Amino acid sequence: MRTSIIIQLTSMIVVGFLSGVACFYLFSLEQAIALIQLMDGRILQQQAPSVIQTILPVVFAIAVVLLFATHPFCAFVAKWLIALRATFLGFSSMYLLTQQKSLLAYGIWWFPFQFIYCILLLMICLGISTQRPMRFAKKGTATYRRMLAIILLFGIIALFEILVISYVFE
Repeated sequence: MRTSIIIQLTSMIVVGFLSGVACFYLFSLEQAIALIQLMDGRILQQQAPSVIQTILPVVFAIAVVLLFATHPFCAFVAKWLIALRATFLGFSSMYLLTQQKSLLAYGIWWFPFQFIYCILLLMICLGISTQRPMRFAKKGTATYRRMLAIILLFGIIALFEILVISYVFE
C-alpha cells in the first residue's frame, strides 16, 4: 500500500511539473512574466531576495497545507495545492532555462529547493493522514513529533537556501 501511495505522489509531482512546462509554451513572454511576478517575484529579481522574501513563501505554503490537510473533508485540497506548486515549478523552470543568464540560478537554487519543498509538503500531508483506521485513532505524540521534525527540516532547508541565494546573486 505504501508503494502505491509513493508512486501516486511521485506521479503527481511529475505530471504537475510537465504540465507547467507545457503551459509555459502556451503563454507569451509578457504573460509568463506577469504570472511569475504574481506567484513568486524572486525569480525575476536581479539582486538577492531578502530573508523575508525567502522565508515568507515557505511559511505560507506550510500554513496552507496544514490548514487543509488537518481537515478530513479538505485533505485532497492540500495535495491539489502541492500539485499546483509543482506546476508552477515547471512553469518557472522553463522561464529560467529560456533566460540564458539564469542557468546558475536554476541549477543550484530554484529547482532543487522548490522540488525539496514540494516533497516536504507531501510529507506533511502523509504525516497528518486524517483518515486513520479506528485502532490508530488515539492521538499520540508520534504525529506531533513527526510534524515538528518536518517543520524543523523546512527551517534547515530554508536557511541553506538563504546561503545559496547569497552565493548565486553575488
